[in-house]
Amino acid sequence: MTDKTIIDRKMIEGLGEVAREAGKQGRKICCNTSVAAFVRNREGLYLVIRRTKKPLGYAGVAGHALDEREDWLESMKAELREEVGIIVEKDSDLRPIEKLKGVYTNMCSRPGCRFHAWKVYDLVVDGTPGKMTGDDGVKSVHWVTKDRLRELCEKTREWYSRGKPDGEDDHMEPIAVIHLAKADVIDIDISFIEDIRRLPHEGDY
Repeated sequence: MTDKTIIDRKMIEGLGEVAREAGKQGRKICCNTSVAAFVRNREGLYLVIRRTKKPLGYAGVAGHALDEREDWLESMKAELREEVGIIVEKDSDLRPIEKLKGVYTNMCSRPGCRFHAWKVYDLVVDGTPGKMTGDDGVKSVHWVTKDRLRELCEKTREWYSRGKPDGEDDHMEPIAVIHLAKADVIDIDISFIEDIRRLPHEGDY
């Protein structure tokens, strides 16, 4: 991708369509789109999962958006259901965090990855729902405090300082650190995440 590449809604939706067509042929490629959710309860705890697939580490519930579906919100609801067993009854309960919408150079392991266009949602729940569902991408499910979120993000900084050794997962996934910081959930300087930059895009998506 060159600096002259125009990233807009047409391009993003087109990449999703290509990924869905590949899926029909039994090929899994990157759709270059992702959704994530800050799931929190009324006591101030946040739901995180520990991933078994790269990028390893802790993260909110997240996944590719337009690889199987054409609708971002439906993809977010599916990720919540499949990864942690949370059923969203009302679409309005998933509130988009507009300032976190953006295109980033966080790469995934699927072929065809050029960037990820993100939509991030906020979901407030009662109690501490969420469970292991058998999703092979989830190692464990946890409800944590903001202090624990900060600790995991600081561990990401320390992991970067050691050259990001493979196989370690006791830290927050880097893109999740960026989202948490930009949403003002935690106060942390994210300048150490030099390999993920935000790309300009035109219009809404």
